[in-house]
Amino acid sequence: MPDGCAYVMLAAWALEACAFLCGGLLFAIASGSQNAPSRMTAAVVLLAVGAAQLIAIMAILTRRLRLRPSAVEESIVGLARDTGGRVKVADVAAFVGCPPDQARTALDRMVAKRLCERLGPDEYQVSGIEGRKIERRCPYCGASLPIREQVLVCPHCGGSIDLKPS
Repeated sequence: MPDGCAYVMLAAWALEACAFLCGGLLFAIASGSQNAPSRMTAAVVLLAVGAAQLIAIMAILTRRLRLRPSAVEESIVGLARDTGGRVKVADVAAFVGCPPDQARTALDRMVAKRLCERLGPDEYQVSGIEGRKIERRCPYCGASLPIREQVLVCPHCGGSIDLKPS
């Protein structure tokens, strides 16, 4: 369904939900002036149906906005920053919450815009993002030490070691 048509259908559905809410409010007001439990029951049912419809509409609208092409591309760039620039179709699909076909389409659209390049059938490199390397370095003598070992004092000069991205 084209986007414009989908948004028109959502707007019509929202109007219907508002009609249910208004009807529920009218029945609630009418039941307050008289002791009429049947009107209060109808009010509760109408309000519940209207609220459920509005919740469903908001969920659908939020998902549609999250999965629009520009938002997916922004999410891919965010994922690429965390993975050093390399992303896979399955990772993008899981990160964005879309089907793999839609993730591949978004990545191919980014290739066409020269925002990334294809490395393999399911792997892409996003341009301008390089992997960050974290190293443990002595601020006094400049010695680079392994991260996996818990070294707090430089074995070369005795200075204290801190962890920082390079």
